[in-house]
Amino acid sequence: MYVSDVCVRVLAVSDVCVRVLVVACGSIMHVRRSDLHSSTSTVLEWLLQQRMLRVGSLIGYDDWWTIPCNHHRVARQKARLPKNGQNTKSTVLSPLKVGEGLAHAEVTRKYGLRFLCLAGPCRMPPSVTKCHVHNNWAPVFMLTAIGATGSDTGFSFTPKGMNAWMAHYPVCHKVHDM
Repeated sequence: MYVSDVCVRVLAVSDVCVRVLVVACGSIMHVRRSDLHSSTSTVLEWLLQQRMLRVGSLIGYDDWWTIPCNHHRVARQKARLPKNGQNTKSTVLSPLKVGEGLAHAEVTRKYGLRFLCLAGPCRMPPSVTKCHVHNNWAPVFMLTAIGATGSDTGFSFTPKGMNAWMAHYPVCHKVHDM
């Protein structure tokens, strides 16, 4: 069974898509178990078509950094760097280029969406080694506009910032591609 089958059948009846996302009051979404680009796209497209994703909605992704962190970990191993060593020779893989992040970026452009980064690693924390609302695993965005002239994913990390964050965030060192 595919995510699209589950969402169409289950959400049409009860507004809850089990094992794919959690929808509370129609405005808080947690994209879960749809780590693949296609599954995430399906979920986001469906939420927009059903008008369940609207201005003020919060959406969080649980595997936003999985593929980029695995890419970073492998590059560090090949360069034989310590876990907290930054690899200046590796190319940083942005979450917006793969998996959940790519689906988020594509749907954002397609529908003219604008997002604001509320929490999690969707913008650089003041320190990559200290506790902060933006120094954790899963980004949370708030939808601020639909049908806007200019879209905005809400993700504002620079390549240098992504490299620093991935080099110091402990979970990033243990992640493996799915």
